[in-house]
Amino acid sequence: MLLRVRRRKPSISNITKMGSKKEKQLPEDVLFSDIFTKLSAKSVLALKPVKKSWYSSIKNPEFVDRFLANSFNRPDGTSLLLTTHDQASGQQYFISSTTDERLDSRPVCLLSVLETGAELSVSQNVNGMFLVHTRPHETFYRDRVDDVYVFNPSTREYLSLPPLPNRASKTWPGSNMNMISYFFGFDVGSKDYKVVGVCCDVGAPGLRVEGEVELGIFGLAGGLKAWRVVNVDVPVSFNPCTPGICVNGAIHWLVKDKRVILAFDLGLERFRVIKLGDGIGIDTLLGDADGDGYGNDGEEEEEDDDDREDEFEEETSVWPCLIQVGSYLAVLEYDDVELRMWVLKDYQNEQWVMESMDYPYDWNLMHALPCGSSHTSEFFLCLNHNTGSSIPKIVCCDMERSTYRRINFVEQFEKIDSSTVSVSLVGCYPENIMPLPKI
Repeated sequence: MLLRVRRRKPSISNITKMGSKKEKQLPEDVLFSDIFTKLSAKSVLALKPVKKSWYSSIKNPEFVDRFLANSFNRPDGTSLLLTTHDQASGQQYFISSTTDERLDSRPVCLLSVLETGAELSVSQNVNGMFLVHTRPHETFYRDRVDDVYVFNPSTREYLSLPPLPNRASKTWPGSNMNMISYFFGFDVGSKDYKVVGVCCDVGAPGLRVEGEVELGIFGLAGGLKAWRVVNVDVPVSFNPCTPGICVNGAIHWLVKDKRVILAFDLGLERFRVIKLGDGIGIDTLLGDADGDGYGNDGEEEEEDDDDREDEFEEETSVWPCLIQVGSYLAVLEYDDVELRMWVLKDYQNEQWVMESMDYPYDWNLMHALPCGSSHTSEFFLCLNHNTGSSIPKIVCCDMERSTYRRINFVEQFEKIDSSTVSVSLVGCYPENIMPLPKI
């Protein structure tokens, strides 16, 4: 019954008939302010050919912003993005499924297919947009150009970015063997989506960067669609292979051994350091919390070839980790019985608040991966990340209410050959109808 209600909701045919019956047509300002912002992205985009004025109004930045804000409040306004890479064909698939809690089982929809060759990484969403890019440990090969795309799953559009201008020059440190990590964020001051490339010398200990570093910055807004290279000072050393989270117009990295968060302000284009709150138990979750090469027992740790190879991969242990919950930045951690979330409630004054909930005994959080949040206090966990399972087991947690619910999919995934294909959860995203620029 719920599914039938969702089919009837858009009523596009009734709206389009208004164009041929002027006496029944509502003023366009009423349509766009009170009606169209409450439709799904698919329904709104289907209205673009109806009238020329509608086409222009749907692309208007003010309407795009209102639609995005309203997506957070609609039960069906947010979706899950999943991806899978077929090694045999070299294709990467992008799949969506609703987060609507009114449905017991959630259908999946194939959004698009990219001919990628190697598997690409996908960033966490920024206002419903994603960055799809070459994985860091594969960027140092000189026989290929990095793949960097901005992807809007609501419109199914991709924007392919040109290569960094200094990618093969002596400008970058260790230019014969360097790699680049790509990050995505939104500059709230200029209302511009920006891609940031951080270069790392492969020969650097721990693949870390510190001091004066060159960054590549690509802004989607404005007339000039090209990379800029800027020199910035990095106040604490960090591994740019770790994931970054964009909140409050800055990209953030958790620097575990320093017990701080490193933030890059996209408007000011400079770094700042945010101290972690007292009580965040990082050293209880890491064998080498201080990063000095010694374990918690004080004995020196030996490094073998396998350890060196692991440096080229993203960190195998994601805990503790940074997540975005609603409009806040948070650190998520756990122990044997409790899941804890430290929320940075006051960003400027660095005030943290802790929320917690008990979790079921059958959750193996060692293999869990946090994958974004909705507009509320809910966030999503993939419980079987990197376990070889072909179908993700996903739960949605609400720390404020100390509740959780399981996300179940319909039988489409049962057709997947788990020996060659594995589906992974990227995150939750709101619908955004912003058109991507042309380059």
